[in-house]
Amino acid sequence: MNTRTRRTRSRPPRVQPAARPARRSGELDDFLAARLHEFDRRSGVPLPGELREQLTELALVSDFAWEVLCGEPALLGVDPSRARRVPPGRSEFELRVSLRQWRRREALRLIALDV
Repeated sequence: MNTRTRRTRSRPPRVQPAARPARRSGELDDFLAARLHEFDRRSGVPLPGELREQLTELALVSDFAWEVLCGEPALLGVDPSRARRVPPGRSEFELRVSLRQWRRREALRLIALDV
């Protein structure tokens, strides 16, 4: 007779995404308006409506992503599949700079995918 009890693996509970509030507070709207104004000022180009809405979500979710985007507004049009290789013969310093830039772009892309 087998006296061992059979163990079953318990699965972690599934995490459901938080429901978005139906309405934002006035303070939050002011915060978002200030961030979008900052982006317009830094980039020098007003954003189209659909992109503006997507950036509003990004501004709410990640300060890091927002700072990267404000620092490099040209990243809005970057296609990650067209990333260039670093030309041979670059110094270690130039390679490190390129690697940091690539990491920032990738982090921004991954955060934007989650939004």
